[in-house]
Amino acid sequence: MKLNLNKLLENNRFLLILSLLIATISWFVLSVTVYPEVTTHIMDVPIEINLENTAAAEQGLSVVAGANQTTNVRISGKRQEIGLITKDDIRAVAYVADVTKAGEYELEVRFSKNNTAIPFEILTKSVKIKATFDRIVTRTLEVTAVTDKLRAADGYLMEKPIATPESVTVTGPEREIEKIDRCEVQYQEEQVLTETQTFPGTLVMYDENNAVIPSDGFTLDTTEFSISVPIYKQRTLPLEVEFRNVPSGFPMEEFNQLYKLSVTELEVEEPSNVISPLDSLTLGVVDLRSMDIGTKMVFPIELQSGYKVLDGTEEVTLELPATGLSSRYFSVSDFTITNKPAGYTLEVKTQSLPQVKIVGPSEIVEALSPMDILAEVDLTGVTVNAGAFTAPVQISLPNKGAVWAVGDYSVTVSAQAVRSGESE
Repeated sequence: MKLNLNKLLENNRFLLILSLLIATISWFVLSVTVYPEVTTHIMDVPIEINLENTAAAEQGLSVVAGANQTTNVRISGKRQEIGLITKDDIRAVAYVADVTKAGEYELEVRFSKNNTAIPFEILTKSVKIKATFDRIVTRTLEVTAVTDKLRAADGYLMEKPIATPESVTVTGPEREIEKIDRCEVQYQEEQVLTETQTFPGTLVMYDENNAVIPSDGFTLDTTEFSISVPIYKQRTLPLEVEFRNVPSGFPMEEFNQLYKLSVTELEVEEPSNVISPLDSLTLGVVDLRSMDIGTKMVFPIELQSGYKVLDGTEEVTLELPATGLSSRYFSVSDFTITNKPAGYTLEVKTQSLPQVKIVGPSEIVEALSPMDILAEVDLTGVTVNAGAFTAPVQISLPNKGAVWAVGDYSVTVSAQAVRSGESE
């Protein structure tokens, strides 16, 4: 099929396309030959702030704000080459010679070529930027736990919450760190507690005017915080004293009415998760033989781990007052040996104990006679060999009520080995 040029020249669409093509070629030829130089802008050229070997570096200063700035640079060059220029071909450097102390500065930025292979001219001679300089310091700050919306259920007590960790190490601009007045780890959910729990916490820093200081300008040694909230039960514990060397059958209930404790019960906090709760608190162990009229003993309060005294009581005094009590001395000569070892004949050589002190309610003590006193030489745990040895004597007054002997007593016992065929 032959191309009919006459028909194409009569086609309006063809003529329009042809006209546009000729105009474009003409514009290009004219631009290159008549206007070969053009200008353009290179966007987002990074600005360098180099403090090496400067007064700022000698002062220990660093850029704390405005470090990563960019600028636009106007350049000119040949039309066919300038399109090859990128931001990497231009260097923008901030002038920092005047930076000698902490603060905000307006810096002049100057430009130079990084690429000399392509001829172009930098038309933007300089620009101004603002940057802040300061010393980078590190401080360790105490952390306080805040749980304003948590509370203990009825019958329970909530102790001061504990933040973990108890301190935070903060690194950042000296001027900004000096503004920090306090650090709190906060948990702001509402909840009623019946046991000790741990919650995740959020670190919040405040200045002296109670304004929040954003933490994004600092580097922290940790970003994970928690709050432990101790919950205790409120308990009343009766106070008791344990007595040893108590004769068999001695009426402890009657005896317990004779002495006085300065505090008879203690208000305490008990850990909510304790496995075996206390029913009472034993202050200490007392030898009954040391309880004389007027005796006073002081016991420090010693609680199991986790327990706390609510009213601040630190010690309790035990006293055996003279009111209603009296004492008498008796001579005791009737001894009974118990728990005798086999193979020995035993005999008490001590004739008597002339000064056995008996203490108790006056009406009972006054009516006593030596016949009411039992002197038992108990050889349990005593090593017996042939010959004489000393053995302890336990004094008791069976069925006479809350009366007892004060002091330690002993006698000399003679042991003779039994010969084969002889009776003990």
